[in-house]
Amino acid sequence: MPDWEEIVGQRLGRMKLAPEERREVIAEVAAHLEECYQELCAAGSPDPEGYTLAQVPDWKALGRKIQRSKEGAMNQTIRIVLCGMATGMIMMLIGLVVLVHALPQTDLAIAVETARAAGRVVESPWRVPLHAFLTFAGGIWTMWLYASIRPRYGPGPKTAAIAGFALWVISALRDISWVSIGLMPFGLSSLMAPVPVGLPIAIVAAVAGAWAFEASERKPLQALRAA
Repeated sequence: MPDWEEIVGQRLGRMKLAPEERREVIAEVAAHLEECYQELCAAGSPDPEGYTLAQVPDWKALGRKIQRSKEGAMNQTIRIVLCGMATGMIMMLIGLVVLVHALPQTDLAIAVETARAAGRVVESPWRVPLHAFLTFAGGIWTMWLYASIRPRYGPGPKTAAIAGFALWVISALRDISWVSIGLMPFGLSSLMAPVPVGLPIAIVAAVAGAWAFEASERKPLQALRAA
Protein backbone atom coordinates (compact mmCIF):
# COMPACT_ATOMS: atom_id res chain seq x y z
CA MET A 1 0.00 0.00 0.00
CA PRO A 2 1.32 3.49 -0.80
CA ASP A 3 2.82 5.62 1.96
CA TRP A 4 0.25 8.39 1.76
CA GLU A 5 1.97 10.69 4.23
CA GLU A 6 5.14 10.62 2.18
CA ILE A 7 3.19 11.20 -1.05
CA VAL A 8 1.20 14.11 0.40
CA GLY A 9 4.33 15.67 1.92
CA GLN A 10 6.17 15.53 -1.40
CA ARG A 11 3.27 16.87 -3.47
CA LEU A 12 2.32 19.70 -1.13
CA GLY A 13 5.93 20.83 -1.01
CA ARG A 14 6.94 23.60 1.35
CA MET A 15 4.29 25.57 3.17
CA LYS A 16 4.88 28.49 5.50
CA LEU A 17 3.58 26.61 8.52
CA ALA A 18 5.08 25.58 11.83
CA PRO A 19 6.51 22.03 11.68
CA GLU A 20 3.74 20.75 13.96
CA GLU A 21 1.03 22.35 11.82
CA ARG A 22 2.55 20.97 8.63
CA ARG A 23 2.67 17.44 10.07
CA GLU A 24 -0.93 17.77 11.19
CA VAL A 25 -2.04 18.93 7.73
CA ILE A 26 -0.17 16.11 5.99
CA ALA A 27 -1.54 13.49 8.38
CA GLU A 28 -5.14 14.64 7.91
CA VAL A 29 -4.97 14.78 4.10
CA ALA A 30 -3.11 11.44 3.98
CA ALA A 31 -5.72 9.77 6.21
CA HIS A 32 -8.49 10.96 3.88
CA LEU A 33 -6.68 9.69 0.77
CA GLU A 34 -5.90 6.36 2.42
CA GLU A 35 -9.58 5.91 3.24
CA CYS A 36 -10.51 6.62 -0.38
CA TYR A 37 -7.81 4.22 -1.58
CA GLN A 38 -9.11 1.40 0.59
CA GLU A 39 -12.68 1.99 -0.61
CA LEU A 40 -11.52 1.82 -4.24
CA CYS A 41 -9.57 -1.38 -3.54
CA ALA A 42 -12.63 -2.94 -1.96
CA ALA A 43 -14.70 -1.95 -4.99
CA GLY A 44 -12.21 -3.68 -7.33
CA SER A 45 -10.87 -0.53 -9.00
CA PRO A 46 -8.19 -1.30 -11.64
CA ASP A 47 -6.06 1.67 -10.53
CA PRO A 48 -6.99 2.68 -6.98
CA GLU A 49 -3.87 4.79 -6.43
CA GLY A 50 -4.37 6.75 -9.64
CA TYR A 51 -8.06 7.39 -8.97
CA THR A 52 -7.25 8.46 -5.41
CA LEU A 53 -4.61 10.95 -6.52
CA ALA A 54 -6.99 12.28 -9.18
CA GLN A 55 -9.08 13.76 -6.38
CA VAL A 56 -6.47 16.52 -6.15
CA PRO A 57 -6.01 17.93 -9.66
CA ASP A 58 -3.73 20.76 -8.50
CA TRP A 59 -1.56 20.15 -5.44
CA LYS A 60 -0.07 23.64 -5.53
CA ALA A 61 -3.55 25.15 -5.45
CA LEU A 62 -4.43 22.92 -2.50
CA GLY A 63 -1.29 24.03 -0.67
CA ARG A 64 -2.16 27.70 -1.27
CA LYS A 65 -5.70 27.18 0.02
CA ILE A 66 -4.45 25.45 3.14
CA GLN A 67 -1.89 28.24 3.62
CA ARG A 68 -4.57 30.95 3.29
CA SER A 69 -6.86 29.11 5.69
CA LYS A 70 -4.08 29.06 8.28
CA GLU A 71 -3.17 32.72 7.73
CA GLY A 72 -6.70 34.12 7.73
CA ALA A 73 -7.99 36.87 10.00
CA MET A 74 -8.94 34.26 12.59
CA ASN A 75 -5.32 33.29 13.22
CA GLN A 76 -4.23 31.12 16.08
CA THR A 77 -3.42 33.95 18.50
CA ILE A 78 -6.85 35.50 18.10
CA ARG A 79 -8.49 32.09 18.45
CA ILE A 80 -6.55 31.38 21.64
CA VAL A 81 -7.58 34.71 23.17
CA LEU A 82 -11.25 34.55 22.17
CA CYS A 83 -11.72 30.89 23.03
CA GLY A 84 -9.75 31.41 26.22
CA MET A 85 -12.10 34.21 27.25
CA ALA A 86 -15.03 31.91 26.52
CA THR A 87 -13.37 29.26 28.70
CA GLY A 88 -12.99 31.79 31.51
CA MET A 89 -16.61 32.90 31.18
CA ILE A 90 -17.81 29.29 31.41
CA MET A 91 -15.70 28.75 34.52
CA MET A 92 -17.17 31.88 36.12
CA LEU A 93 -20.76 30.91 35.33
CA ILE A 94 -20.43 27.32 36.51
CA GLY A 95 -18.51 28.46 39.58
CA LEU A 96 -21.23 30.97 40.43
CA VAL A 97 -23.94 28.31 40.16
CA VAL A 98 -21.93 25.92 42.34
CA LEU A 99 -21.18 28.67 44.86
CA VAL A 100 -24.85 29.61 45.22
CA HIS A 101 -26.38 26.12 45.21
CA ALA A 102 -23.72 23.69 46.41
CA LEU A 103 -21.25 25.50 48.68
CA PRO A 104 -23.27 27.84 50.95
CA GLN A 105 -22.91 25.59 54.02
CA THR A 106 -19.36 24.34 53.53
CA ASP A 107 -16.47 25.06 55.88
CA LEU A 108 -15.19 27.68 53.41
CA ALA A 109 -18.45 29.65 53.41
CA ILE A 110 -18.69 29.48 57.21
CA ALA A 111 -15.04 30.53 57.58
CA VAL A 112 -15.49 33.49 55.23
CA GLU A 113 -18.58 34.69 57.10
CA THR A 114 -16.80 34.29 60.44
CA ALA A 115 -13.76 36.23 59.17
CA ARG A 116 -16.01 38.95 57.74
CA ALA A 117 -17.88 39.31 61.04
CA ALA A 118 -14.55 39.59 62.85
CA GLY A 119 -13.36 42.32 60.48
CA ARG A 120 -10.54 40.19 59.06
CA VAL A 121 -11.82 40.40 55.45
CA VAL A 122 -10.95 43.56 53.55
CA GLU A 123 -13.86 44.57 51.30
CA SER A 124 -12.18 46.01 48.22
CA PRO A 125 -13.97 47.35 45.12
CA TRP A 126 -11.24 45.64 43.05
CA ARG A 127 -12.02 42.17 44.37
CA VAL A 128 -14.60 41.20 41.74
CA PRO A 129 -12.76 42.76 38.76
CA LEU A 130 -9.51 41.11 39.89
CA HIS A 131 -11.20 37.73 40.21
CA ALA A 132 -12.73 38.13 36.74
CA PHE A 133 -9.36 39.13 35.27
CA LEU A 134 -7.59 36.14 36.81
CA THR A 135 -10.33 33.79 35.60
CA PHE A 136 -10.15 35.10 32.03
CA ALA A 137 -6.34 34.95 32.16
CA GLY A 138 -6.60 31.35 33.34
CA GLY A 139 -8.94 30.54 30.46
CA ILE A 140 -6.58 32.09 27.91
CA TRP A 141 -3.63 30.20 29.41
CA THR A 142 -5.64 26.97 29.20
CA MET A 143 -6.32 27.49 25.49
CA TRP A 144 -2.67 28.38 24.91
CA LEU A 145 -1.67 25.12 26.59
CA TYR A 146 -4.26 23.20 24.56
CA ALA A 147 -2.92 24.66 21.31
CA SER A 148 0.66 23.87 22.39
CA ILE A 149 0.09 20.20 23.25
CA ARG A 150 -2.50 19.59 20.51
CA PRO A 151 0.06 18.54 17.85
CA ARG A 152 1.42 15.88 20.23
CA TYR A 153 -1.79 14.52 21.74
CA GLY A 154 -4.23 15.37 18.96
CA PRO A 155 -7.23 17.68 18.94
CA GLY A 156 -10.28 16.85 21.01
CA PRO A 157 -11.69 16.46 24.52
CA LYS A 158 -8.82 14.31 25.84
CA THR A 159 -6.23 16.99 25.16
CA ALA A 160 -8.59 19.69 26.45
CA ALA A 161 -9.07 17.70 29.66
CA ILE A 162 -5.28 17.60 30.13
CA ALA A 163 -5.14 21.39 29.77
CA GLY A 164 -8.07 21.80 32.18
CA PHE A 165 -6.40 19.49 34.69
CA ALA A 166 -3.19 21.55 34.48
CA LEU A 167 -5.17 24.74 35.18
CA TRP A 168 -6.84 23.09 38.16
CA VAL A 169 -3.50 21.97 39.60
CA ILE A 170 -2.08 25.51 39.35
CA SER A 171 -5.25 27.04 40.85
CA ALA A 172 -5.33 24.52 43.69
CA LEU A 173 -1.65 25.10 44.53
CA ARG A 174 -2.25 28.85 44.46
CA ASP A 175 -5.18 28.64 46.87
CA ILE A 176 -3.35 26.26 49.20
CA SER A 177 -0.24 28.44 49.26
CA TRP A 178 -2.23 31.64 49.90
CA VAL A 179 -4.03 29.99 52.82
CA SER A 180 -0.77 28.53 54.16
CA ILE A 181 0.99 31.92 54.32
CA GLY A 182 -2.05 33.70 55.74
CA LEU A 183 -3.22 35.69 52.73
CA MET A 184 -6.65 34.12 53.20
CA PRO A 185 -8.26 34.39 56.65
CA PHE A 186 -9.21 30.72 57.11
CA GLY A 187 -7.63 27.29 57.47
CA LEU A 188 -6.67 24.62 54.96
CA SER A 189 -9.62 22.46 56.02
CA SER A 190 -11.98 25.02 54.48
CA LEU A 191 -10.62 24.12 51.03
CA MET A 192 -11.60 20.46 51.28
CA ALA A 193 -14.80 21.02 49.25
CA PRO A 194 -13.95 23.90 46.86
CA VAL A 195 -10.67 22.46 45.56
CA PRO A 196 -12.08 19.07 44.39
CA VAL A 197 -15.18 20.78 42.95
CA GLY A 198 -12.91 22.99 40.85
CA LEU A 199 -11.56 20.01 38.86
CA PRO A 200 -14.73 19.15 36.87
CA ILE A 201 -15.41 22.87 36.39
CA ALA A 202 -11.95 23.40 34.86
CA ILE A 203 -12.25 20.32 32.63
CA VAL A 204 -15.76 21.16 31.37
CA ALA A 205 -14.72 24.74 30.60
CA ALA A 206 -11.55 23.58 28.82
CA VAL A 207 -13.45 21.06 26.69
CA ALA A 208 -15.99 23.73 25.71
CA GLY A 209 -13.23 26.19 24.86
CA ALA A 210 -11.39 23.56 22.82
CA TRP A 211 -14.57 22.80 20.88
CA ALA A 212 -14.85 26.49 19.96
CA PHE A 213 -11.13 26.52 19.08
CA GLU A 214 -11.52 23.59 16.69
CA ALA A 215 -14.75 24.95 15.21
CA SER A 216 -13.05 28.26 14.37
CA GLU A 217 -10.32 26.58 12.28
CA ARG A 218 -10.75 25.70 8.65
CA LYS A 219 -9.60 22.12 8.32
CA PRO A 220 -7.33 20.87 5.52
CA LEU A 221 -10.12 18.56 4.30
CA GLN A 222 -12.31 21.59 3.67
CA ALA A 223 -9.61 22.99 1.42
CA LEU A 224 -9.24 19.55 -0.21
CA ARG A 225 -12.94 19.37 -1.05
CA ALA A 226 -12.77 22.88 -2.48
CA ALA A 227 -9.71 22.09 -4.59
